[in-house]
Amino acid sequence: MSITNQFRVNTVTFTKADGSQRTMNYISFSDLPKQFTSSFSTPRTMAPGLEVVWDIDNNGFRTVNFNRQIGTIRTGHREVTITQG
Repeated sequence: MSITNQFRVNTVTFTKADGSQRTMNYISFSDLPKQFTSSFSTPRTMAPGLEVVWDIDNNGFRTVNFNRQIGTIRTGHREVTITQG
């Protein structure tokens, strides 16, 4: 399935578990279209500060650790094509 739409895209930089820094452009799970998330009943329960998101650069679900966030989250809207399976 492939969907192209205007999405709210967030950009965050955080420190990964291995100590390296990562900047990720992502769409929050709650902002994804229902036809894309309908195979999931709900996102899995995460520890405080962790969130499952759609990484638009790697075209897949990833986990962001907001407890290790560096700086502020930037938010904008842009056209994105998401593809699953």
